Amino acid sequence: MSYTEKRAFAKKLDSFLVQHRSKRGIEQLCRYAASWYVWNICGIYASDTIETILAEQAAVNISKATQSTTPRTKKLIVMSELYVHGGHTRLAERLIKESSADQFTLFVTQQIAPFPETFSAIAVEKKCDILFSQTDNPFQAAEKLRTVATNFQSIILIIHPDDIIPNLAFSDPSFPIPVYLYNHGDHQFWLGSSIADLVICQSTPSAQFSRTHRGAQESAIIPIPVSNAKPSSINRDSLRSQRGISPETFVIFTAASPWKYTPSESMNFFETMTEILSTTGNHVRLVAAGPKTTDPQWEKLVAAFPERVSVLGVISHDLYSQWIACSDLCVDSIPVSGWTFILEAVSYSVPTLFVRSGEWFPDSLMPFALPYDQIVPRAIELIRGTTTFPVIDISQHSPNWFAETFHSVTDEPRLHRIGKITVHSSDDEIDELTACMMANIPSPETPHLFIFLLDLPFTLRVSTIKFFLENREYRSALVLLLLTKRSYSWIKSILKR
Repeated sequence: MSYTEKRAFAKKLDSFLVQHRSKRGIEQLCRYAASWYVWNICGIYASDTIETILAEQAAVNISKATQSTTPRTKKLIVMSELYVHGGHTRLAERLIKESSADQFTLFVTQQIAPFPETFSAIAVEKKCDILFSQTDNPFQAAEKLRTVATNFQSIILIIHPDDIIPNLAFSDPSFPIPVYLYNHGDHQFWLGSSIADLVICQSTPSAQFSRTHRGAQESAIIPIPVSNAKPSSINRDSLRSQRGISPETFVIFTAASPWKYTPSESMNFFETMTEILSTTGNHVRLVAAGPKTTDPQWEKLVAAFPERVSVLGVISHDLYSQWIACSDLCVDSIPVSGWTFILEAVSYSVPTLFVRSGEWFPDSLMPFALPYDQIVPRAIELIRGTTTFPVIDISQHSPNWFAETFHSVTDEPRLHRIGKITVHSSDDEIDELTACMMANIPSPETPHLFIFLLDLPFTLRVSTIKFFLENREYRSALVLLLLTKRSYSWIKSILKR
């Protein structure tokens, strides 16, 4: 779908939600509409319609919380799901680890993946209780969250962009506890603007954009933290020896989720690495963490340089850190960046190349981002030793600084209030971030967007199917959906009624 087609469909989707705002199951449809916005980039980064409907549903389906009479001294961190890998999990880990004990409780709304053992260990060490919603019913989960939250001084949201539970829980105007939302998805639509008393961003452009395009009531800048690893305490030669890396070998390391390497029309990581490896000698080796060799693009690169390219798949965070320490050069994922990887590589004093693609880096990194066409020549210069890499000051990314600043901001007295989302959005003008994301982020396979239809209440499901059939872009996707085994089972169950 083109930008114009997505904008037109978004208007229809908005009207459809308003038309069915009182129907049973509308909260689930709001969640899937939010997911559509997340993955179908069209210059829409917040939705007053979705958040208003969720507030209306919460008022009808969730009891008001009883006000706590005990002193509130702790903070509640709310997360959708935690992973072994990922910047948002590291962020929460480092906030808790660098704070005094018994300052936080964690509430998880929808944990599906195995809960990370590293986080559990930190929680035990810092006396951070962990609570789970333990229900698939969003209203029950939100009511539990609302009840729990009344006992805390403040609420910190580090959530998935389409998580509806915090909106359901904190959309009550009489709820007194201030809500802080950490914006860890600059490039995506997300829910929460109307309930966030303060949006915490990672850069100056991000804070400005959150006010103009997400309707943020207020914003602050607190850059993402990196680990406290001290390069001087790491025996780099020993680590390289353990991996069979000779002193003469020049190691390039990259790490990211596989989708971040999906080539766009203008940028291609695999072509970049092919040129670098072809131009330099056999002593240059590429190691990648995150992707798998079964990916066709990586398979092709390994086949072209069988002795020089190693694809490790998903590895532990400790092993990941060791590979950074072993490296001579780190190259960020292209076309979509990974800030955490860049910052952690820089913290080890490893030269690190990353592309200025239109995304917003933290203020500390932005001056060092390179145009895409400079990545190859700069890499070759670094490999040949004809240039040096500048020192990047990342002192504002230390976990200690992050925790102190975070507490300073979230300790300020605030009353919770519900805001109306007023945003700048145009059908004709494409802002720089949207243009970058449309060019560089791969679109999802359309049929996957419709599996959710099977989980809606029957009457709303029928209306929604009719709605999608009226939009030609989705007819073929619905046909494919009806051919799936799961859909066949669903149709059989309908016929038995």
